[in-house]
Amino acid sequence: MGKALRIYSGRNRPDLTPVYLLFERLTGVRTTVEKVYHHDAEKRVLAERADPQADLLLTNSQLALELVRETGVFEPYAAPVAKAYPDWLRAPDHSWLSFTAWPRAAMVNRTVLADSSAWPARLEDLTDARFRGA
Repeated sequence: MGKALRIYSGRNRPDLTPVYLLFERLTGVRTTVEKVYHHDAEKRVLAERADPQADLLLTNSQLALELVRETGVFEPYAAPVAKAYPDWLRAPDHSWLSFTAWPRAAMVNRTVLADSSAWPARLEDLTDARFRGA
């Protein structure tokens, strides 16, 4: 294995070691993974912009990637495997790609909001002033 792929991983779960090992076996490219605190991963990539130290950044946050994308630090790549992905799983310019989606859940305290017809039905509903402090 002469070639190497250096990865910064801001992911805290799941452990992707089996994926890295499979990649090595299929490509002959050795992987080196440096774990980076997920809130610092994008900052580190920006700090190293003039002399990049990683080939790949894995992180938990699409939002953080989108904010960093605007700096132009990422090189766009339209991965053939992602052609069928929905638009919301990638940047418009293909500078980042998401291969997971984490569900989010909200709960209603029935003691505070007993009338189910008043419950929020969409994420946007939570911005309504009547839910502040509820």
